[in-house]
Amino acid sequence: MSRPGVRLIPFNGNKTTLEKVYPCICGKPECAALSESYRKVGDIRGTFTRTPTANKTKKSKKAERFRRHLCPQKTIKEICTVDNRGKKNNPGIRTRRQAEQEVEEPGRQIKYVAWHHFDPCFISQKALTRKGKYVCVDTVPDAFVKSVIQSDGESNGYTDADRFDKKFYFAVPSYPLSKASGDLEEVEKNTRLQVLTDEVAAAAPRSSRRASPANQTHGPQGPPTAPDRMDQLMKENLELKEKLQVYEETIRFLNESTQEPSPQQSSENGTTTVTNSDQFTE
Repeated sequence: MSRPGVRLIPFNGNKTTLEKVYPCICGKPECAALSESYRKVGDIRGTFTRTPTANKTKKSKKAERFRRHLCPQKTIKEICTVDNRGKKNNPGIRTRRQAEQEVEEPGRQIKYVAWHHFDPCFISQKALTRKGKYVCVDTVPDAFVKSVIQSDGESNGYTDADRFDKKFYFAVPSYPLSKASGDLEEVEKNTRLQVLTDEVAAAAPRSSRRASPANQTHGPQGPPTAPDRMDQLMKENLELKEKLQVYEETIRFLNESTQEPSPQQSSENGTTTVTNSDQFTE
């Protein structure tokens, strides 16, 4: 059974939110390219979630794990979201509208991490709320990590250092860029195939309806003769065959392209560079 990563994980917000771009704390160009490509197919992995604040002990520990996985060269302060609103001499913002418009907030400095840094199993099964939004929860059960995230026999970045306690792990951005890139290729291929399948499926009923005697409108010369009718059916049949041929050639091309190593792969760090930018979700 294929992992969720090779299937589209749909973004459920509006187009304006989908198109917002934020710098990921990892700062890698390939990360920005992956985010742009995922956005183009409407996948949540092209958007962003906020990094933890360091105001509380639990959040600080989670933030440290984020730092270790994505940017160990940076300090905690450089990757954490700062939120001092409500503290003395710092009134902060007053309305949600101001927050949405991203006005200057005296006690707030928001940092972001791209969703594709998280395991797709976590995104689709633990981050998705009943309202259709994606929220980066603090922890995931030990059983979920071992039976789902690591079901392919690989750690996918989760180690004992990421444990919150004996029963839980911190939800961390540990998914390798190489795997996120491979998932993207499959998502793009499946999306193109679905579009072609829909086009072919939609073409057949239209031809049938056109060919149906009940749907024919005859001019003053009356209904078409048998030879005319045969010519019409043969023409429609030829059109369908041409569409099917394009569909089959596309499938063959996509299958061959996925079997060949990409010339853009970096042998230095195992990641794949995708040509494309970055974005956000709470």
